[in-house]
Amino acid sequence: MAAGDRHLPLDGLRGVAVVGVLLFHDDRLRGGFLGVDLFFALSGFLITGLLMQEVQATSTVGLLRFWERRYRRLLPAFIVLLVLVPPLMYWWGTPAQLTAAREAVLPALAQVANWHEIFQGGDYWALFADPTPLTHLWSLGVEQQFYLVWPVVFLLVSHLRRWRAAMTTLCVAVIAASATLMWLLYDPSNPNRAYEGTDTRASSIVLGGLVALIGLPTIVWERHRGGSAAVTRAVLEVVQWGLVGGIAWAWWSTDGASSVGLARGGLLAHSAASALLIATLAAPVPTSLRRLLAVGPLRAAGAVSYGWYLWHWPIYLVLTEQRTGWEGLALSVTRWTASLAAAVASYYLVEMPIRARRWCPTPRALVATLAAGAVLVAAGTVLVPRRSAAPAAFDAASVTVPQAAVDIVDTVGVTTVPSATTAVPTTAPPRREVRTALWSGDSIGKDESLGVIAALAAAGVTASYAGYPGTGFTPLPKRWPVYVEPVLKTEPDLVLYQLSAWDSVQTPEAQQAAFSEYTEAVLGTGAALVFVTPPPVDSTKVQNEVSFMLGLARQLAADRPADVFLIEAGEFWGPFAYDIDDDGVPDRRQDGVHLCAQGVARFANWLVIELAERFDGIEPAPPAEWANGPWVTDPRFNSPEGTCS
Repeated sequence: MAAGDRHLPLDGLRGVAVVGVLLFHDDRLRGGFLGVDLFFALSGFLITGLLMQEVQATSTVGLLRFWERRYRRLLPAFIVLLVLVPPLMYWWGTPAQLTAAREAVLPALAQVANWHEIFQGGDYWALFADPTPLTHLWSLGVEQQFYLVWPVVFLLVSHLRRWRAAMTTLCVAVIAASATLMWLLYDPSNPNRAYEGTDTRASSIVLGGLVALIGLPTIVWERHRGGSAAVTRAVLEVVQWGLVGGIAWAWWSTDGASSVGLARGGLLAHSAASALLIATLAAPVPTSLRRLLAVGPLRAAGAVSYGWYLWHWPIYLVLTEQRTGWEGLALSVTRWTASLAAAVASYYLVEMPIRARRWCPTPRALVATLAAGAVLVAAGTVLVPRRSAAPAAFDAASVTVPQAAVDIVDTVGVTTVPSATTAVPTTAPPRREVRTALWSGDSIGKDESLGVIAALAAAGVTASYAGYPGTGFTPLPKRWPVYVEPVLKTEPDLVLYQLSAWDSVQTPEAQQAAFSEYTEAVLGTGAALVFVTPPPVDSTKVQNEVSFMLGLARQLAADRPADVFLIEAGEFWGPFAYDIDDDGVPDRRQDGVHLCAQGVARFANWLVIELAERFDGIEPAPPAEWANGPWVTDPRFNSPEGTCS
């Protein structure tokens, strides 16, 4: 097989992979992130093939020659990105994005971008809610570590008499161990460790290496030449298009943020399908898919795919709807075009001159150039100025209840109970007196707790917080110490639980079970229980689904009107807005989910008024008395830096 002929469809496949990732990051292809796994399988296949050829020809591996070729290909464009992104974020990013860029460039330069993301507590699935300019480099970190380790493994095994069988066995062992680690380490509330870890993602790369080691392309080609060309081609047509269908379905339907199945074999199956597809395409049998992937535009996209991947995400963050005034397809086309232009410039001005040795013709010149680039990267973390990122101040006296919420009159004296035929009015139960309260919820509730506790204290109620960022109370046995034990310990008069989208990650059956156990435990203490709906989120960045749990809360409030209450905060918040009254001070953080100090103050003021309508012992105080307290300077309102500027 001619190497060039083999690579034509693989270049096209690389173009498909990068387009999938670009569409995912533009929120246009839900499972497009799986293009990264296709890249992984391609890398494993091609690098293993190169190492096999070298061992077969020389009985060893020239590590320095291998690494020079790899780093000549990858590092120059990579370093240019790391040098330019911090000033790019200084001029056109947010203070939080500038801070994230400054913190990420050195780990990326050290080829450990994925571990930096993991140890920083980053969440790849918060990509749209809390975008940072270099978060996409995690996958390059995984590949860079593979390029360091894999040739060393080949060198060690190459001295064995049956080195190929040994490498094949090792591949199978690595794949099994990696998939097992992903299964064991996966946590639905924090999937980043499993998704971005080198150990858990090794299976995706090594699967590509495995099909190269067993010689699947050669087997297919020899069968084609051995007198059964028509049959081989017909079988390949079915196999290849079947694999494409399965991969396309996964890209179209898989939601990475909530798909537990990805860690339970889904990623492994997708990577296996990708590796098989690559191996069959590498055999130069003239199938229809092979001809399709060899067309010029796809091959061209594959040729510039590395630079396109490097530059697309920072450019997406600069070309926002707010900055350009465009939206929808017009904004997407602008982003794609701009990032493609950057990729073409990278290819012709940086990548090709160095690969072709027109620049840095010797290893010594390459090392000197890369060292100079590394110095520039490090200097950028010091020389690029910080931007003012202090949270915006607000006037506590200006905290008022929105008019839309004022206009809603709650029925306090009469409670109506839903009926299949007609609502029958009943006398309202006696009003409870509240002196102590417990506010519960996830990270949104934790932020709100600062203002809620301050507002309740000013209203004569002693309050505390119980909850945990990233989880609701489902499944309850696991969350019992967080959500129930504080109730049993403090025995408050009132327990408030803000519904959490994290509950909806679990099955309806699990939510129902947790809801029943939680409410029985709380009501068993004699406390009144209030469910509060969460604030709306920026739907272009993240979803906040609580409908199932909300339905359970509504029914329980109807069944036990003396003990259970529901406060729907939508009447206060209205449609999502970062600045709900356009006063120039943000009420919501830039992630489109959490609250800034002013938003917390507004909500807490409204919530205490709502509680005073339902319970005795609560006397709302003017916000000027409590909304300018020290709680407004809590660091969470500036994490990441500049998020409430």
